[in-house]
Amino acid sequence: MVESLNEWLQPNDVINAVNTNNVSIVLEYLKQDGAPNLKEKEMETPLIMLAASKGFTTIVRILMNAGADINAKNAVGWPVLIEASAHGHTEIVQM
Repeated sequence: MVESLNEWLQPNDVINAVNTNNVSIVLEYLKQDGAPNLKEKEMETPLIMLAASKGFTTIVRILMNAGADINAKNAVGWPVLIEASAHGHTEIVQM
């Protein structure tokens, strides 16, 4: 039996959950003390940026409430709000 979700939930699982707008996995990850500022490795993209670039406002709000850095940048220096704006997600920029 798994004692903690984090024992089997790998970073890529959470990244995939954010990329597919799987709110329940993101919530469970954070409930189990998962890091809200986790970054994917290739472009060092924070979870909140992944969600913001796709317009997933619920996940963005959840991550913000969990302490994710809204000013975080990826490896090329793009901040979250610029990424959201570039993809036309003004509702996230206005959050």
